[in-house]
Amino acid sequence: MSIKSTLIASLVLISSYTYANQASQCHKVQRATTFDQKTMATDVAQYFLGITSNNIITITVDNYVSWKGKQVDCLANVFHYGDILVLEEDNGYICRTDLSLHTKDSFVEKADFVRDYKPRNVIKNCFEPNLEMALAMKTCNSMPACPRIEGVSYKRDIFDSCKCKSLDDRVKYENVQADYVNFFDPANKFTKPASIETAFD
Repeated sequence: MSIKSTLIASLVLISSYTYANQASQCHKVQRATTFDQKTMATDVAQYFLGITSNNIITITVDNYVSWKGKQVDCLANVFHYGDILVLEEDNGYICRTDLSLHTKDSFVEKADFVRDYKPRNVIKNCFEPNLEMALAMKTCNSMPACPRIEGVSYKRDIFDSCKCKSLDDRVKYENVQADYVNFFDPANKFTKPASIETAFD
């Protein structure tokens, strides 16, 4: 897990503990599904696939769903599933990696927040870019390098007029926040979908 995601998750955990023993306050412990999807996607691309931020063109999260595991008061372990597609530049080629990603956020058993990843069905294919993409790559690569801002690297987006974007801003995700309102309320089940296999014991 990246330092950034660890820090933010720790802040979420601290906030969660504030209400952990107050059942009537569980609605104040909120889910951050956009952050969850972006963190899953960027961490697996960089730390599992080993792709540097500057080589990543886009990452797409599809079919995202999450559910609760063991729960104690307002805290619960959270499981996530998503199909991840990573596009990267590699010496003039475009490489596409598809995988299924299972993730577990441990809030209950651990003293500190822990996020575990289990990628499945990883398929990578590389190919020459089509004419339109090749021209976009040539145009963006001919421009000055994007600056680093507060330690964050930026890259020109070949799909968006060569605008400088952080890796977070190059992640395409599903806005499912409304589907997870009051997720940590013990009265709400949020069980695992039957169509998804269990990746964690």
